[in-house]
Amino acid sequence: MKNYLLLLAAVLILVGCNPPAQPSFMLALGQNVLSVAQGNSVQVGLTLTPQSGLTGTVNLALLSPPEGVTLSPSSVNISGSAPQSVTLTFATTGATPIQDHTLTLEASQGSLKKTVTLTLKVTGFTVSLDPTSATINPGQSASTTLTITPQNGFSGTVNLALQSPPEGVSLNPSSVNVTGSGAQNFALEIQTTGATPIQAHTLTLQASQGNFSASASFELTVTAAPQPNFEIALNPTAGTVVQNGSASATLTITPKNGFSGTVNLALQSPPTGVTVSPASVTVSGSNPQDFTLSFSTTTATPTGPQTLTLVATQGSLSKTASFELTVTSFNISLSRSSTLRAQGQGFSDFDLTLTPEAGFSGTVDLSLLSPPSGISIGPTSLTASGPVTLTVDRTVPEGVYNLTVKAESGGLTRTAPLTLRVLRATTLAAGGNFSAAVKLNGEVWSWGDNTYGQLGRVTTDTSDSTPASVNPTNDVVSLSLGEYHALALIQDGTVRAVGRDDFGQLGDGPTDSSSTNSTINLVTPSLPSNAKVVAVEAGRYYSLALLSDGTVYAWGRNDVGQLGIGNTTSPQEAPVQISGLTDVIALAAGDDHTLALRSDDSIWVWGDNPNGELGTGNNDPYTNPVPLAGITARAIAAGGNHSVALLVDGTVRTWGYNNHGQLGNGTTTSSNTPVMVSTPVMVSALSGVEAIEAGYEFTLARLSDGTVKSWGDDSTFQLGNGATTGDQTTPVDVLGIASDRTVRGLAAGFFHALALLDNGSVVAWGSNVQGQLGDGTDNSSDEAKPVSITEVRVPPVPAP
Repeated sequence: MKNYLLLLAAVLILVGCNPPAQPSFMLALGQNVLSVAQGNSVQVGLTLTPQSGLTGTVNLALLSPPEGVTLSPSSVNISGSAPQSVTLTFATTGATPIQDHTLTLEASQGSLKKTVTLTLKVTGFTVSLDPTSATINPGQSASTTLTITPQNGFSGTVNLALQSPPEGVSLNPSSVNVTGSGAQNFALEIQTTGATPIQAHTLTLQASQGNFSASASFELTVTAAPQPNFEIALNPTAGTVVQNGSASATLTITPKNGFSGTVNLALQSPPTGVTVSPASVTVSGSNPQDFTLSFSTTTATPTGPQTLTLVATQGSLSKTASFELTVTSFNISLSRSSTLRAQGQGFSDFDLTLTPEAGFSGTVDLSLLSPPSGISIGPTSLTASGPVTLTVDRTVPEGVYNLTVKAESGGLTRTAPLTLRVLRATTLAAGGNFSAAVKLNGEVWSWGDNTYGQLGRVTTDTSDSTPASVNPTNDVVSLSLGEYHALALIQDGTVRAVGRDDFGQLGDGPTDSSSTNSTINLVTPSLPSNAKVVAVEAGRYYSLALLSDGTVYAWGRNDVGQLGIGNTTSPQEAPVQISGLTDVIALAAGDDHTLALRSDDSIWVWGDNPNGELGTGNNDPYTNPVPLAGITARAIAAGGNHSVALLVDGTVRTWGYNNHGQLGNGTTTSSNTPVMVSTPVMVSALSGVEAIEAGYEFTLARLSDGTVKSWGDDSTFQLGNGATTGDQTTPVDVLGIASDRTVRGLAAGFFHALALLDNGSVVAWGSNVQGQLGDGTDNSSDEAKPVSITEVRVPPVPAP
C-alpha cells in the first residue's frame, strides 16, 4: 500500500509540472492513387482526426498543382473530437497533361499545417478510322473500323456519336468498352435513310468518356441509288440464211441493280420480211441469262448482207445489239416443161438448173409436191445443177399428170411445173405369126414363128407353140412386133431389137443382124446417146421409136415413104428423126403407112396410100407427116392397109382398104376418108369403146364393160365369134371369154388375136399355123381359148 501511495504522489507531481498539449489533427486519404480521364474529375475520401480539442476551419489546398488540376472543397469545418470525413474532388481540364502527377495536399489551420501526397493518373485515348471514306446510296450503310489507342492506362466505356450528322445518318454502336493497354478495333456502321441528302458529307465521329473526347473524320458520299438496268449481247453476231429460212443466235441478258421482269424484243427498221422471235423474254435472278432467238425471213426478204438492230426494251430502258444477216436464195428451172414415160420406166431426160443468189451454197432437197402414187423423182438432194430422174411405177394409170418439182433448202421452196404423160405399156403383142407378153416381173415370154429368131430365144424348130421365157434381166416394160422382128422397150428408155433385118428394121447400122431360130442376135438400135424412148412401134418391115420429148425416130424399109423422113431412100439402117413432128403421144404402123397421135388430139399420117389408108381424101403417098383435118382422137391403130381411130367423143372412125369389111361400116368399099364404124343401128353398140386394135385385115374394139367386138376378115377365125359365115362388115362379139373375167388388153397380129384378162391370163383365137396362139398346138380357133401363159402384167385402169 505504501508503494502505491508513493507512485501516486509522483504522478501528481509530474502533472503539475508540464503544460497542456496543443490542438492538432491527423490526415488520411481513402486511396493514394487516383485515375481520371483528361478533363474529368475524380473523388477520394479524406479523414481528419482532431487532436487536443481541435475545432474550427481547416483549409485545404494543393501545393504546386499541375496545369488544370483543381481541388474542392477548399476547407472543411471540424467540430467535436470524432474523426470527420470529407469527399475531395480533383478536377482536370483538357490542358492537364496525360501522365502520372504527384499531388501534395496541404491542410492548415493557422500555423498548424499537415500534408499528404497522392498520385493522380490522368488518362486518355486516340481514335482513327479505316477506311475514312465511302460512297453509298440512300438507305444503305457504310462500314469502317474504329481503332482506339488507350493512353496512360485508360479503360472503360467510350461513348460514340456523330457530331451534327446529316438528316437520316446514324452510328452503330453508340459505345464501346476499352480494356487492356493495346490498340483495340471496333466495327462501326454508318447508316443512312432514304431522306439522307444526296451529296458528299464530312462526318465527325466523337468518341468520349465524360468530358474527354477524341474525334475522327469520315467522308461519306451519298449518291442516287442506281436504277435497275441490264445489258445484252448476241452470240454469234452474224449468220447466213436462205430466203424463208431462219438463223439462230443466243441472246445473253445480264441484269443489274436487281433488274427483272419482261424484256420486249423487236428489230429496228428491219428489211422486208425479217422478224425476230420470241417477241419477249422474262428475266429473273441476278445472273446472266441466255435465250435462243430466231431471225426469220420470207421469200420477199432482199438477198445479200443485212445489218439487223435488235432492240430490247423494258419501260424507258432500251438496249441494242447488231446482227449481220446474210440472206441467200436460189431459183430452179427445168430444161423441159413436159415429158413422157411408159408405165414402169424411170430415167433422166431433163436437167434441173440450180441458180444460186447472194452466195447460196449447200444442199437442196428435191421432191415432187403432192405426187400421185407411184411417181417419184431423184436424186432426193443436190448441190448443183444436174440431171433429174423421173420414175413411173408399172401401177401408175396412163394419163396426164401435172406435176410440181419442188426444191427446198432452209425453209425456202422453189417449184417448177412439169407435165407428165404416162403412156400405156403394151404387155401383150402380136406380130406376123408370133406373139409375146411381158410378165409381172418384167420377164418376156414368146411363142409362134421363130424363122428369123424373132422370139428372142433359141428353138429347135422354126416355131414353138408353147410360151417360154426370153430374157432373164426382167427390165422390159413394153413390146411391139412386126411381121418378122420384135422391139422391146426397156425401163431405162433404151430399145432392144431382134429378128429379121434385111431392111434395116433392127436399126443397128449397115450390118444385116438377122437372127435364126438357132442363132439369136439381140441388138440395140443406133439412136442418139441421149435419146430416151417411151414407146416402140413395129411396122411390117420398119420400126418407130417415140422419144420422151415427143419426137419420133424411124428406120427400116422406106420405099414408099413409110418412115416419114421426106424421101424414099430405102433401106434406112439407122434411126432417123422425122423432121417437124413433135408432141407425139402414140404411134401406129401398118404394112407401109404410119399414124401419129399428138398431144392436141390431132392425127398425122404418112407413107403409102393406094387404098386411102392415110385418110387424106386422096390416094397419094406422103413422105412427110401431114395432118388429118377435122378429126380429134385419143387412140389410133393401123392394120395392113387400113386405119382406125377412137375419137375423143368415144366414137370410132376407120378408113382405108375395106375388102373384108375391116372398116366396120357395113360395106366392103374402101374409103380414103374416115367413116363411121357400123350402121346407125350398131353405133350405140360401140358406145363406151376404150381401146382399139387393128390386125392385117380385121379390127378389134375393147368396150368399157370388158367385152370385145370384132369385124373384118375372118378367113382364119381371127374375129373369134365362133361363126363360119365369113367376113363381118359390122362389129360382132368375141366368144369364149369367161363371163367372170374382163378384158384389159388386146393384140392383133396378121391373122390371129390375143386378149389379156384382168387376172393376168391370156386367151387367143384365129390362125395358129405356127403356134402363135400359144396353146401347144397348131390348131386354129374360131373363138377365144386359153393360152398356156399366166401372170402377164395387166396395165392399170386409166387415170380419170
